[in-house]
Amino acid sequence: MSATLADSGSGSGRSVGARSGYVADTISFSSVDGPGNRFVIFLQGCNFDCIACHNPQTIPGHQPMEGHDPQHVSVDDLLVSIRRAAPFIRGVTASGGEATQQPAFLQALFTAIKHGADLAHLSCFVDSNGATPLSVWDDLAPVMDGAMIDLKCLDPDIHLEMTKQPNHEVLASIEHLQQLGLLYEVRLLMMAGVNDDDELLLRTAQWLAAVDPSMRVKLIGFRGHGARPHEPPLVEPTHAALLHAADLLQKVDVEVRAAELAVGDALEANVFLELHDLGDGLVFHRAQLLGRDVAFGLLFTGFQQVLGAQEAADVVVAGGELGHGKVSWLCVSG
Repeated sequence: MSATLADSGSGSGRSVGARSGYVADTISFSSVDGPGNRFVIFLQGCNFDCIACHNPQTIPGHQPMEGHDPQHVSVDDLLVSIRRAAPFIRGVTASGGEATQQPAFLQALFTAIKHGADLAHLSCFVDSNGATPLSVWDDLAPVMDGAMIDLKCLDPDIHLEMTKQPNHEVLASIEHLQQLGLLYEVRLLMMAGVNDDDELLLRTAQWLAAVDPSMRVKLIGFRGHGARPHEPPLVEPTHAALLHAADLLQKVDVEVRAAELAVGDALEANVFLELHDLGDGLVFHRAQLLGRDVAFGLLFTGFQQVLGAQEAADVVVAGGELGHGKVSWLCVSG
């Protein structure tokens, strides 16, 4: 962890003041937590208890991992680390855990970045489960550049099964952030046999398109590596299943126009998302989408050159800028 203080705090996730908070860990350089290379702060504490969680040590009542004890960290301490990385990054992302559990700390940190002469060029993003009062987004809006919201499931009963919490605040956050112009993307976690029903995916696409037909959507396949134990074991979706889900999400309407294809993020998840990071800056713009197979072939060839055949085989790509009621940007990771 880049900031280390003697007081490790309780790990509860509660904010101890506007200028300090509980931090689980930091990563100086990440290419999977928002646009470009980013400094990522994983805040301690989460209001969800997800069955597929890869960072359960951030949930209150769970033991921290060895070497990852939460720290009582001040804004000034974080700024020292951010300044060290600033020449090499495009911005800062607050993640978790659930970052919005410490809104005063977030606001103080982002305000300090925006008012720092040497840091003001950095964008400030939040990676969130969306389960927070709308007033939190209103307070953060003047100093936040975007939010990435995880929508575990549109169906309230399945969402409750997956997270032990309702989803009404999540849906409200997506709508509100879109109205504020601060919704960077919605992330859909696909879990085989849990939330991948065809009818449910179609309803999800219709709901998202009704919020914003030009919405950026990321479809992420669950990976068991690094996830908390579960009985019975959770099943990873196949690449074919992810492509099928992507096709369903694009069937809200029939008209397809100019495409924007992109590579999905992490190949696998691990503690603090450090394993097999992939840059999301590799975006291909084409005047016309000639076919997914052609586009995938171009991307796959490029990844074979960069990653090697085995790693490239683990990347699933689909996408398109879709008009007239369809989600406009879609990438698939798995």
